[in-house]
Amino acid sequence: METSTIVTYVRAVARLKSVSAAAEELGITQPALSARLKKLEDQLGAQVFDRSSNPISLTEAGEAYLATQEQIDVLNHQLACRISDIKELKCGSLAIGGPGFFNATVLPAAIAAFTQRYPGIRTQVVTDTVPNLTKAAASGAIDLFVTPLANKSLGLTYQEILTEKVFLCLSPNAPLVTELPPIGPEGYGILGEEDLRKLQQLPFIMLSETLQIGRIARQLLQAHDLTPAQTIEVDQTMTGMALALAGAGVCMVAESALRGGIFEKPALYLADPQICTRTLYLAQKRGAASLASQAFIEILQETL
Repeated sequence: METSTIVTYVRAVARLKSVSAAAEELGITQPALSARLKKLEDQLGAQVFDRSSNPISLTEAGEAYLATQEQIDVLNHQLACRISDIKELKCGSLAIGGPGFFNATVLPAAIAAFTQRYPGIRTQVVTDTVPNLTKAAASGAIDLFVTPLANKSLGLTYQEILTEKVFLCLSPNAPLVTELPPIGPEGYGILGEEDLRKLQQLPFIMLSETLQIGRIARQLLQAHDLTPAQTIEVDQTMTGMALALAGAGVCMVAESALRGGIFEKPALYLADPQICTRTLYLAQKRGAASLASQAFIEILQETL
């Protein structure tokens, strides 16, 4: 059996804490999965799982096995990058990361263009939090990722790719829209101080303070001494947009989140451009840019 297959099996059982659940997810029978795990344990000379615990759990040997396999994955990925350079992008791999909404809005056009231009490159898109993506890039597990934050202390380089507006977003059917400035040819209205005061009567849909848009929203409220009558806390931009479009209140959304036509067209307003602006970066490990990474960056800049 290929090593990658048995590693997939072990990871599935460790994640689901159940051989039967893992077998169902993997599309094999439970006896077949148990037999393959037993064969691995015989080869290692140690138990990978503690079957006496409920639920099943990794043994110390099992944890060491998976940790080592993760290191092997990183080395294999680095080797693939070197080979792709040597073969002038005719084969190899590229792992691109980003928080979920960025992967759905900022990257699709660039990834489509890249895979069409370099069909021999195996492309992987990784969705995770910025801290986890930062660690993955620093370790070489991924090549690059999109981020609104630049933490230059971790041996990464950050390239500015986009400066964008952050809008206040309402349902176009919200009654208050008729009292706000008209939407201009740019696709948004400009709010003055009195307009912002009117928004206080609506529930304010707030992203977590751990997210940049959440911090921008709080900075805007504080700078203009605004106190919404009600707040709704959410942890994802998509949820906030869906609630705003359903008429639940007003949320803040970055320009890039409106790409791709995921949502129906909202009523957008810009207030205090000094606060309601952010920069997106493309981050990668310093000195580790492959030819595939460089080619993708060029295509991304063309599509933004």
